[in-house]
Amino acid sequence: MKLGNFIKRNSEDEGKVAKALEGTRKSWFGNIVSHLKKSEVTDEFWDEMEELLISADVGPILALNLVQDLRDSAKHLSTGSSMELQQLFRERLIQLVQVSHEGSVNADSLVDTAEGVAVISVVGVNGVGKTTSVGKLAHLFVQQGKNVVLAGTDTFRAAATEQLRILGSRVGCTVITNDATSDPGGVAFDAAHAAVARNADVLILDTAGRLHNQRNLMAELEKIHKVVSRIIPGAPHCTLVVIDAHTGQNGVIQAKTFSASVRCDGVLLSKMDGSAKGGIVLAISDQLKLPVALIGTGESMDDLAVFDPDSFVDSLLES
Repeated sequence: MKLGNFIKRNSEDEGKVAKALEGTRKSWFGNIVSHLKKSEVTDEFWDEMEELLISADVGPILALNLVQDLRDSAKHLSTGSSMELQQLFRERLIQLVQVSHEGSVNADSLVDTAEGVAVISVVGVNGVGKTTSVGKLAHLFVQQGKNVVLAGTDTFRAAATEQLRILGSRVGCTVITNDATSDPGGVAFDAAHAAVARNADVLILDTAGRLHNQRNLMAELEKIHKVVSRIIPGAPHCTLVVIDAHTGQNGVIQAKTFSASVRCDGVLLSKMDGSAKGGIVLAISDQLKLPVALIGTGESMDDLAVFDPDSFVDSLLES
């Protein structure tokens, strides 16, 4: 069973991403495109280009490498044309993002199990929009006619299970919680059995927010995964780490922390609309080699889009 059987890009996804990126396109990356249109290419031109990339959340090392690559390509092709520089830049960005999708698991094959329930674990620190993203993901599956079960394993945050119940009721899926226990493993156990008994297509685990210095919570996450795998072989078949697009390089550090404790298959980038700078996607691709699988493009349940490298870069750069 592949996630591609559940999540497919639709005709609205490209428009959602373009609209979400409107702010960063007009400001951060708009400044970069305007800079590439300058007629005189000097040493100062490249220095300014590097500074603009850093300010757009690309990160200092990647910014330096991108500028050097662009500079070398321009020299090799003996070009200083603004149109050609823009095209070279676009091609380099697409290549960068595509490598992470080809070198790892992409959004169309994150879940790969022979039969039964596809289990998706959603992880991330507090405040990144994890539970809301779980609701959006469930809504996407329900809209496609899938039988979805949500597991409220975040027993550390009192409001988390109530929020999940409300979201589950809103999107029309089953939510498994247990007010009688604070043991996340116990909730995961109940949810896995319920998913099997109800012939669910998808079980989504909403987990507690964790930080790198909360080793006990990281161990609890590993325990949840082990408990579910005893009931549903191979589970979780996909682990998505949620990163708030506004956190910049700190989001990359968060994802690295989770990857050190559990296998992470992809990134769900939340809150991409508004003032997010956009360069975080490039930093994730470069430093983590993880595919950005999904992008949160707004506040409604429909505001979740499947990530596509070409359309993302085009939405980022088009005037």
